[in-house]
Amino acid sequence: SRPRKSLRISSRSEYGNSWISYQLFPDKPINTYKRFILRNSGNDWDWAIFRDAFIQYLAKDLRVETQYYRPSLVFINGEYWGIHNIRDRYDEHYIFSHYGIEEMEMTIMENNSLFKFGNPSGVDHYNSMRSYINGNNMSLDVHYNHVKTLMDVESFIDFQLTHIYSMNTDWPGNNTLYWRYLREGYDPTAPAGKDGRWRWFILDTDFGFGLPFFYVPGVNEGPAHNTLSFATVENGPSWPNPSWSTFLLRKLLNNQKFRHQFINRYCDLLNTTFSSSHVVSVIDSIAGILEP
Repeated sequence: SRPRKSLRISSRSEYGNSWISYQLFPDKPINTYKRFILRNSGNDWDWAIFRDAFIQYLAKDLRVETQYYRPSLVFINGEYWGIHNIRDRYDEHYIFSHYGIEEMEMTIMENNSLFKFGNPSGVDHYNSMRSYINGNNMSLDVHYNHVKTLMDVESFIDFQLTHIYSMNTDWPGNNTLYWRYLREGYDPTAPAGKDGRWRWFILDTDFGFGLPFFYVPGVNEGPAHNTLSFATVENGPSWPNPSWSTFLLRKLLNNQKFRHQFINRYCDLLNTTFSSSHVVSVIDSIAGILEP
């Protein structure tokens, strides 16, 4: 319904080359792409035009996957189509180009244990992890230490804090995406992404930083919004924060070691990546690129 459309660019053998051999992002050492997106900025398409890109840029050095950003002017058959954001496309091809992991060696899931890409056989592992967390006292380190062999706790914390800090209220009951390399057990000596634990993606943070799109009491109250409480409520509405979506964080916060790590990580980020001076400088730098 919006005049500026998002476009997915796909490389297929029937078009010519089956992969695009080009470094789309100067600051990212990836030069093979199966797909990428020319994004209209989603719900932010007629406001800042870079809200999601900016929030994901803040998280690009954290232990989460982020979609890199490069603004572009799009012309189709010579007709001007406006500003579009060049972005990564999350799918099995993304994991292959970044980690060298084949489609059937991975499982990508979303939201409430829904299979998305890769090998569906990995779904049971995630559901078993949730069952273990639900059925055991997470305040006991013996159980928490086992969970740390199933999920990358650092990745999960950075995923949570990015959304909480940015006040993304189209989450956690939506836009929750996670993946795992399929292997037997946990191998702490494995290369990045191949240790057999679940880790998280950041995507679609268009509602973050107070999108002036619509007002729902208790959901988008501006800086006064208690997004930490929002992310840990036990019986939230079906959208945006139902119980399943806050389950992992609520349970893990019962463990003192996790709780301290969560708090300390947030404090560290508030003094560095999420500091007001750094955040404003990033906004200004993107605005400067777009200004012409």
